[in-house]
Amino acid sequence: MDVGYKTTDVVVAVLFPAYQIVREMSLSLDVGVHNVEAMLQRAYQRAYGAEMLDRERMRLALDGKRIYRFGQPVTLPVDEARRQVAERIRAGVVQHWGRAISTVARVFLAGGGAALLGAYLAQPPLVAEMVPDPQGANARGFYKLGRFAETA
Repeated sequence: MDVGYKTTDVVVAVLFPAYQIVREMSLSLDVGVHNVEAMLQRAYQRAYGAEMLDRERMRLALDGKRIYRFGQPVTLPVDEARRQVAERIRAGVVQHWGRAISTVARVFLAGGGAALLGAYLAQPPLVAEMVPDPQGANARGFYKLGRFAETA
C-alpha cells in the first residue's frame, strides 16, 4: 500500500461547532514523517556504515514491506520510530492546549503523515481519528480554511 508519505509539519487548527477558528489553540509543530525517516536513516547508518537508505527502500520500509541489502533482509525500527514521533506530536499538542484539552471533542488527522502515525495518535487524551483520503483531505481542508478566512 503506497500512501504517499511526505515530509511535513503537523498543523492543528481547532474549529468549534460555530465554525470559528480558535487561533490560540491552533499550532504547527516541526515534527512529522521527516523525523521518522531521519530516525530510520540513523539506524540504517549505524548498522551498515556511511551508506544511506535510498528513497524507494525508505518508502517500502514505511509501507511495512521487506527491504534487502546485498540479498540479506534489513530490519529497521519502523514501529518504534513511528511511536516516538507520534509521542512528540501528542506531547506538543497537549502542552500547547493545556487544560483546554478537556474541551476538545475530537481531533481529525489529515495529510500524508496521518496514515503513518494515525494509529499512534489515536490514543487519549487526543482521541484522534483519521479522515478518509488523508492526503487529499489535507489539501482540501487548507483550501476551505483559506476561503473561510477570506469571508470571515
